[in-house]
Amino acid sequence: MSPKEYFAQMCKDAGLDEATTSALTAVADNEKLSPKLAALIKTANEDYPAQLGRVRAAEDKLKKYDEWYTTAKPIADQAVQRAAEIEAELARVRAGGDPPQFDASKYVSKEDLARFNADVAGRFAGVIKDTARIASRHAAKFGEELDLEAIDKLAQEQNLPISAAYDRWIQPRIEERQKKEFDEQLKKARDEGARDALSRHKLPIDPIPTDSAPVFAPRPKADAPAIDMDAELMNAWNSVGSSSR
Repeated sequence: MSPKEYFAQMCKDAGLDEATTSALTAVADNEKLSPKLAALIKTANEDYPAQLGRVRAAEDKLKKYDEWYTTAKPIADQAVQRAAEIEAELARVRAGGDPPQFDASKYVSKEDLARFNADVAGRFAGVIKDTARIASRHAAKFGEELDLEAIDKLAQEQNLPISAAYDRWIQPRIEERQKKEFDEQLKKARDEGARDALSRHKLPIDPIPTDSAPVFAPRPKADAPAIDMDAELMNAWNSVGSSSR
């Protein structure tokens, strides 16, 4: 937009009459003034976004100040009130008043602190001893490394000593092992009882006979003495009957 057009638009927006508009546009159209006016108009148009940005930045900064003031004012008011209370208390003491009451229960003596540290050290040493003993016993009994993290987690969750936490953690495995040993002993007792019963009744313990009965013996050679088959059958019958009685 040229200076003449710019001034014409300004006059129109301002509602000026034609004579005033013509006079201003004539000045803007002057060959000596027109370049300077054009430079001013260009600078103003180009600087407008920057000016708008500065205005917005200032508004944001003012908004942050307002937010900070809303938060900081109650804290500042409390600090001022506390300072006034301290000054009033100090003035009262200077005037001969009694000092503020001292609550000894909120403080710890050197002796109490030393006893507390000794107690903590003793408890810590006890935990280390219990942990070493439990880890050694577990490795000897189960042949594996103890899961200390699981024990420590259980102790913290259930507020238990380390030894009690281990006993509760390992209890399912102990019960499983005891059940397995009981089943093995029961099977062994049953097998021994069955073997003893067979022995008392003179029954073969091995269900598969190792020797054949004489009646099923290989046939003798021609020159061997003859075998009384009837006598062998009777002997086999009698042996079966006597063993079943």
